[in-house]
Amino acid sequence: MKCFLHPENNAVGLCRCCMRNLCQDETHIDDNLTGLFCSEKCANFISEQQRIHECAKKIYSIGKNKTKLSFPVLMITIIGVLFILFGLVFYKTSIPELSLFLLFFGLPTVIFGIAELIRRKRLKLNL
Repeated sequence: MKCFLHPENNAVGLCRCCMRNLCQDETHIDDNLTGLFCSEKCANFISEQQRIHECAKKIYSIGKNKTKLSFPVLMITIIGVLFILFGLVFYKTSIPELSLFLLFFGLPTVIFGIAELIRRKRLKLNL
């Protein structure tokens, strides 16, 4: 293999970003990154890609065995259950209109919350 800029020189490796053959004179080594780079532009691109990759690992809990419950979804489910409970309490008292509102509002909220918790557990999301 020959260098892409110096055809008379033998290549010592490939640029990690653009995969060009590099000789010893053309390699740029970044202390924070592993691999060889033909330019600062390629090194910056790979650095950005690594930051995106690390953020995605944190968001989706890649590499961890246990997923956490999502606080907002859990709160929506609990609020839906409270609406249903208050609806049942008001149903037995003198305000049946309020009871119907609370029941019809609470039931879809609980269904949505449970479905979302199941979906997040299946996809192993920690959002």
